[in-house]
Amino acid sequence: MIKGIRFLLVLCFLLTINEKLVSQDSLNSRIKISIEQLVLPGKAPIIKYEINRRDLTIYKSKIEVFSRKLNRVQIDSLNLIIKKICLTKINNYYSSGYLDGVVWTFNFESKESLKTITLDNYYLPEFGSLVEYLNRQLPKKRRYITFNQFNIKKNYKKQN
Repeated sequence: MIKGIRFLLVLCFLLTINEKLVSQDSLNSRIKISIEQLVLPGKAPIIKYEINRRDLTIYKSKIEVFSRKLNRVQIDSLNLIIKKICLTKINNYYSSGYLDGVVWTFNFESKESLKTITLDNYYLPEFGSLVEYLNRQLPKKRRYITFNQFNIKKNYKKQN
């Protein structure tokens, strides 16, 4: 009886350790994303959000200005947002045809592939939810990248 209880305790312990190792490994290998924002004409600094493993880092003109670790819940939420984007069905380049405004470049890297999507004064709602989620993980004063339909429409009206 005691041997049976010991066996069950050891088995539970090993399963718990294995689950933590597997989930930690998946956190470290699933996500590698970068989002760059360039305002044209090139007077403003290039802003870049980079998610590499569990780190969210912000660069302003290639200088790191902020960094923080994302927890498991944040990483899992980010993965769900990315799955909803369905990268295989999205083209690599979208443009509104205007020469000034904002250009965003989204890079998604996995073990198997790298997908780069450039949005030249163009709004795709799928990416809006990604930028909004990342901005919610940051202090308000560090929310540098803006990506919403209304700002892009305002730019269109100003140019017409």
